[in-house]
Amino acid sequence: MALTKLYIFVEGHDDYVFFSNMIVPLFKKQYDDVEILQYAQMKKIKSNKFVDSIITLGFDYLIVADIDEETSTTNKKRKIQGRFPEADFDKMVIVIAEIESWFIAGLKDEKADEWKIEKFERTELITKEVFNQLYGRRFHSRIDFLEELMKQFDYDLAMKKNVSFEYFIKRYIEKK
Repeated sequence: MALTKLYIFVEGHDDYVFFSNMIVPLFKKQYDDVEILQYAQMKKIKSNKFVDSIITLGFDYLIVADIDEETSTTNKKRKIQGRFPEADFDKMVIVIAEIESWFIAGLKDEKADEWKIEKFERTELITKEVFNQLYGRRFHSRIDFLEELMKQFDYDLAMKKNVSFEYFIKRYIEKK
């Protein structure tokens, strides 16, 4: 039987942490091996050649990016295609607004109350700046806050609070 492998290209460190801890275990049911690569640190030509070789070898891949200031997921995917010309739109995952919005989407209200941080019905507008204002009251560092959020993470709740997380889970994990 052939090895099934998935490469997940993420932008930065927080994306790497989230995908390593919260997403890779879910993909382990579908793939023999899952590797995460941070493409923001790679030169454009190197990252593009990497995707080309993955496609040639017949492995699977996803490219994850925050929507940032783009007005639509389609516009963001076009921008990503500028860096990865061979990449398929279906292999691009757009996080709304930023990966921090996915971290906070899985936090139950009871825990937010306990930590004395703001509760959010929807997290699509959570940016790094908003996120960074949350943890200062209770946690000594951003890393501590991220670790605690992952320990408490509720996938079903996160799907209810963030449309891009829900889409990702249904499209790539549940394959609906």
